[in-house]
Amino acid sequence: MARKIVPIVNHGVEISGAKQAVSRVCIVRQDYHPGDSRIENQAQSLIERGVSVDIICMKRAGESFTSKNNGIRIIRLPALKRLRGTILAYLLEYVIFWVITFFAVTILHFWRRYQLVQVCNLPDFLVFVAIFPKLTGGKVLVDFRECMPEMYAAKYRVSMASRPIQLLSWLEQACVRFSDGAVTCTEQMRQAIIERGAPPEKIHVMMNSVDPAKFNHLLLPDPESELSDTFNIVTHGSIIPRYGHETLIRAIALLRHDVPEVRLRILGRGQQQREIEALCHLLDLDDVIEVAGFVSFDVLMTHLRWAHVGAVTMVRNQETDLIHTLKMQEYMILGIPVVISQTTAVEAYFDECCVQFFHAGDPEDLAKALLKLRNDPIRRYQLAVNAYARCRLYSTASQKEIFANVVQEMIGSKSRSSLRRSLRRAHER
Repeated sequence: MARKIVPIVNHGVEISGAKQAVSRVCIVRQDYHPGDSRIENQAQSLIERGVSVDIICMKRAGESFTSKNNGIRIIRLPALKRLRGTILAYLLEYVIFWVITFFAVTILHFWRRYQLVQVCNLPDFLVFVAIFPKLTGGKVLVDFRECMPEMYAAKYRVSMASRPIQLLSWLEQACVRFSDGAVTCTEQMRQAIIERGAPPEKIHVMMNSVDPAKFNHLLLPDPESELSDTFNIVTHGSIIPRYGHETLIRAIALLRHDVPEVRLRILGRGQQQREIEALCHLLDLDDVIEVAGFVSFDVLMTHLRWAHVGAVTMVRNQETDLIHTLKMQEYMILGIPVVISQTTAVEAYFDECCVQFFHAGDPEDLAKALLKLRNDPIRRYQLAVNAYARCRLYSTASQKEIFANVVQEMIGSKSRSSLRRSLRRAHER
């Protein structure tokens, strides 16, 4: 049965024979756009309900300052090229973008009169660019993509009880208090923020989900077919420490003794690309592992059709216990069996009937998990079918509905009780 679309109420004076004023929402993200599927889903969920959406983001060299894409008005601001590395480099990058964005949001709100400004972290304090809209009656929604305390504790290997992390925790809670509502990517992220003092009723969960228009070709394995001349494994996305590429490479080095026909393709780029290429060479795996770098979407799909297994090998720490990776869902919605690190957030949503777990950071356990999948085509098929069905429960349509209902609760006219019932129904689906 098709879901009922609930229109967001436009606040404006109704004049006989005249159109009601259009609701306007501004989304702020310190990143580039297009290219962010979560923001695209959020914006489209509002546009489908008659809301005008502006996105403020970073500007790449050669891009126009303004454009329109899928009905979204995009305003691009000059920003420092990603410096990364030291804490001071991060802070400089964040502060400069904050200052530029603060003036942009203030001026645009004076002209456009946004009913709601949504700000996506990182950093958390970016939400304070919405001071003027807040003071003039607008609502503020913060979208937590990451939990900064856990992220920096993991990155710099410090205790959650250390003073810098405690400062980040205080800042996170200040952002929640300033905002009228918040969304996170998993229930585990929501609970972490609540445990630090946030009101539970203020925090909602909108999971990341894949674009159904792109990932709509089911590739379920045939449980009765023999493997081809190779056993093919793929992983794609950013090549950075938290995604555990080193663990995967070392597991392949172990697996090749039992499965000499194993092949791995690593697609993507990132700060660790040269390191993993050097590790492949050191372990004499140049004929087994291909590091293909960044590829277009069409080429990516060709690689995914080639794969017998998709590998998601996150390092386990305070941060990764709270998150999902988008590539996990991409493999699932395509019907590719998944071998994945055992983390709290993944276990909460998917069980051993859906994925092949291994102990995060353990190449030997990963090699055993891959060997098990290689030798059991029926299990590969069952995992793919079950994961596809489970992933459909968290579909893009359901997550868009959750988000639209959160916004409706903040700027609409429905009673809070009826909206909470609607949110509960959307979560249950």
